[in-house]
Amino acid sequence: MKSLILTLLATGVFSQFCEEDGWEVIFRDDFNGDSLDMDNWEIITSQGDSRVRDSCGTADNVNVKNGTLILSSKREQPAGCKYNYTTGAVISQNKKYWQADDVRVCVKAILPGKKGTAAGVWPAHWLMPNSNDCWPTGGEIDIMEMINGDGVLHGTYHWSPSKCGDDHHCGSSTPAETYGTQMHEYATQYNTSHVSFQLDSQTYFVSQSGQPELYALPYYALLQTALGGPWPGPVTKDTAFPIYHIIDSIIVSKKK
Repeated sequence: MKSLILTLLATGVFSQFCEEDGWEVIFRDDFNGDSLDMDNWEIITSQGDSRVRDSCGTADNVNVKNGTLILSSKREQPAGCKYNYTTGAVISQNKKYWQADDVRVCVKAILPGKKGTAAGVWPAHWLMPNSNDCWPTGGEIDIMEMINGDGVLHGTYHWSPSKCGDDHHCGSSTPAETYGTQMHEYATQYNTSHVSFQLDSQTYFVSQSGQPELYALPYYALLQTALGGPWPGPVTKDTAFPIYHIIDSIIVSKKK
């Protein structure tokens, strides 16, 4: 594992979208040391919800090594888990969150799964409001989603103009073919007027003026690998395990 991580990091793409001139870093976690900083994160240990889907989140699947956060996913069924799979996921809710006021969030990562052997694999980096608003009335910013190792990156913003469960969304997709062999930077920039998505500092979507309803709310981060669910479909016997979602850093910056 150590040699694999070092090899992948050596071939990575290191952009600096969150550290460009005119932007001030207000939070970063480079995952140094040998354990997760619990002042920043909580490990998700639920099962069957929207963060882990058809698997169980476990602390054993969340590790910090060689300056990276490693979220593992495995084909196993530990005691108390009703699914045949476990996964890793972390959340910064009520610990670290950022007001929607000209903010950039950048996550550098190597994504899990390989095309043809990643059925049901659903990595995501996303932001949710640090409030009690029912979904999606407070908005949801999906910085990065990919399903089934297909090499297509999706950036999506969800909102509701009226009521709970009334999902409106906008966004786009772009190829990310070396997602599993090179480090890439997945990013968003948002304020109360626009939201945009970037891959390695290149913008591939900007919302139209007045199209989405954006909210002056603080948002927290989720970093995860879900398994199964309605979008990718189920994990199958051909899905290769274990798989690793390797995160080099998360940086949040605010416009000066």
